[in-house]
Amino acid sequence: MVLDQNTETCIHITRHKHLELNGLYLSKLKRHKIKAFVSFNEKNRSIGVSAKNQCITNLKNTVSVFKRFIGRKFTDPFVQQELADFPKPYKVEQGKNGEILIKVQYLEGEQQFTPEQMMAALLTKLKQISEAGLKTKVVDVVVSVPTFFTDIERRAMLNSCEVAGLNCMKVMNDSTAAALGYGIYKQDLPAETEKAKNVVFVDIGYCSLQVAIVAFHKTKLKILVGEMQQQQLTMWYNVTQQSRMLSNICDIDKVSKISTTNLKNCN
Repeated sequence: MVLDQNTETCIHITRHKHLELNGLYLSKLKRHKIKAFVSFNEKNRSIGVSAKNQCITNLKNTVSVFKRFIGRKFTDPFVQQELADFPKPYKVEQGKNGEILIKVQYLEGEQQFTPEQMMAALLTKLKQISEAGLKTKVVDVVVSVPTFFTDIERRAMLNSCEVAGLNCMKVMNDSTAAALGYGIYKQDLPAETEKAKNVVFVDIGYCSLQVAIVAFHKTKLKILVGEMQQQQLTMWYNVTQQSRMLSNICDIDKVSKISTTNLKNCN
């Protein structure tokens, strides 16, 4: 099972060495993605779409965007900037050991959870949905994370997988996962003795931007350049700058023109 962890989480299933790219066809709601929301109330907790639907009625106890806190300390400048720029409706406080604690009302009292525990709850839900759809036990997973994730953040993701009862075989960069999704079934890629086919992948996310140039041969790919930007407000500026910087490696004139047009429209 391959998990693409973002504000919306997508599942891909590998069976008999073949990858099914139709995403979350397992969902009871027939959606291709599950919302990364966890909502708590007096009797139970909700995860996914049902949790997101409680954003208005149960605002202070509905938690989202916790992936941006995973593996970090409360005093981390990034965390403080995140809390200042994007205030959360739920309580985010510092624990005894400097860790981040998310406080909610759950089971008739105040409970506190770490971002890693929140992620484990989401992973557990994804595991349950997959097992129900496949009629078999799911253990092995590959998880994709942003390129800018540090080693500590990646280890925290591994810990969340372990808590959820999953064996994480690999933590993969989002750009690498996108490249694999693009090239895994391509039949027109050049042979290894020929000139590589260079492809630009631009991932514009909720609060981050990732750009990668990948060289493709049959049965082989190589990440030539990978860049990222975590600030949302300078998003279109950085798309344009990244496109210009990478233009010496492969032909991306069309990407540059589109990005420049979007930048003018934003202004």
